[in-house]
Amino acid sequence: MVDPRRTRTAEVADEHHFVRPGTDVFLLFGIVHTLLAEELCTPEFPVAGLDELRELAAGFTPEQVADVCGVPAADIARLAVELAAAPSAAVYARIGTSTAEFGTLAQWLVDVIHVLTGNIDRPGGVMFTRTAGLEIFRSPEPFATGRWSSRVRGLPEALGELPVATLADEIETPARAR
Repeated sequence: MVDPRRTRTAEVADEHHFVRPGTDVFLLFGIVHTLLAEELCTPEFPVAGLDELRELAAGFTPEQVADVCGVPAADIARLAVELAAAPSAAVYARIGTSTAEFGTLAQWLVDVIHVLTGNIDRPGGVMFTRTAGLEIFRSPEPFATGRWSSRVRGLPEALGELPVATLADEIETPARAR
């Protein structure tokens, strides 16, 4: 568990690493650097851009990022080795990571780790979601909308959801008395 706070999840985790808020990107780059430098990558399909990724990660050794993120270099390297050696693994980042200064890069690095360790779109790793759109094409039933409508503008539902275009109307319009 990597979190700047001692949460209930951290309390039950085998390990808890206190990362400095907003520095997850450095920790993740340290892991990517180690995966590449130690040749621990096991992607299950050809990956384009590995040379460019090596260049990007070159300046982010565990020793270089440890002081910035607050996680010891040995722990960063060990996390990378353990992720690579695990029969399946998933790195899960939440809103705190994605809304930090380098949030987009941090989220991308999470996916890079999944790809490099062969843990993307496979059981035990991170799976691509099955969108409702795909289910429509597989269903023997015809696609239908408008089984009900939004309260304010009468916009039809689709797949059980209302269009976001009516969200503000629904929030700003007081509920009718019953």
